[in-house]
Amino acid sequence: MKTDVQERPAETGEDKLRWRYQDKAYNEIYKQWRKKNQDTVGFYFAENSSKVTYQEGVGLIKDLPETHEKHALEKVLSLVGKCMLFCVLCDVFSTYFLPGILNRMGFDIQYDFFMNKLYGNTYLVMTVDFIKIFLPRLIISIIFIMSIKLPFQVILPMKITNKHMFRVCVPAMLLTSGVCCLMSMVSASLLPAYHMKPEYFVTMPQNVPQTIFLIVTQVIIISIVREFFCRGMMLQLIRQFGDELALIITSFVMASACYDVSRFFYAFIGGMVIGYFTIRTGSVLTAILMKFTYLGYTYAVSLIHYKIDPLYGDIVLLAFLFVTIVTGLIFVVRFLYLHSDCFGVTMKNRYMSLRQKLLLGLTNIPVIMWLTTTVIVTVLSISFTPRMLQ
Repeated sequence: MKTDVQERPAETGEDKLRWRYQDKAYNEIYKQWRKKNQDTVGFYFAENSSKVTYQEGVGLIKDLPETHEKHALEKVLSLVGKCMLFCVLCDVFSTYFLPGILNRMGFDIQYDFFMNKLYGNTYLVMTVDFIKIFLPRLIISIIFIMSIKLPFQVILPMKITNKHMFRVCVPAMLLTSGVCCLMSMVSASLLPAYHMKPEYFVTMPQNVPQTIFLIVTQVIIISIVREFFCRGMMLQLIRQFGDELALIITSFVMASACYDVSRFFYAFIGGMVIGYFTIRTGSVLTAILMKFTYLGYTYAVSLIHYKIDPLYGDIVLLAFLFVTIVTGLIFVVRFLYLHSDCFGVTMKNRYMSLRQKLLLGLTNIPVIMWLTTTVIVTVLSISFTPRMLQ
């Protein structure tokens, strides 16, 4: 008996540039923007193009999709590299020079280079830390918006397209934070062998008003600014070259901005999870909520370390990690059992391979300059043990 089998239509170049986890408005607006900016930072390729391009030693050849993608990706990587280099230079100024300038002006603040720590009036120290993170990110966000002119519906997608996964984002972040915290402690335990002082705990305020100030500035405001830039502008812009590339770049950028060897793994894996959930739920609100959880977890661990009696501190900390990991695991397993179809992501294949794109990034001049300065600042930020300083 014959059966009619419908052949699946061949996937076109434009089909490859649609995002099934976003709504139709997102796809249409993004498509129009890419088409309008295909000569700069937008990647748009339509088959049967009559365009030709000149290649030295070959002559006139048909314009290939790889040519479009490489050209646009180079522009985007240059923009990201320049913006992050600006952030690093601002961090250098606010860390090594601003406290000295304020101290000479009579303010109670100073920076200890060898201990990599600010001392002085607590509110002033927290304010300088806040400005150090907030102001450069705000400036590069404005530069991003003015440079790419990407519509806000794409830069900051708000509509949640996967509510089941959105509901489990906080437990998933608790699980991730707990596991990464343990791994960071293990890796940090190896640093003293090289006379380096691990810095996986955050300095905590001494009273309730200072703690509230810290939560408002470092947890709430900084989370919103960082995620608007990272999982909003940067992730959405790079997604046109593939979701996997966008995840890797945004996670690496945020992790390297810590300038901390002992916390790099924690920040990178946390960024990958936040980015994955952002893509799968279709909303930057997921990223902000998970960032709240991520930073809140970091400060909770530090609070236990500094406030609990050292005799019981390690036991309480391990109990806290165990409870949060198990709680997060239960919710995640339940979600996967009931809604496994809502978890997976089909990564879009583009014309260039992931390896080619990463190599293109490593040979991009602004990216090289940013990576070099980041490595230098990271090395300068290492706190050495007294024995090493003798």
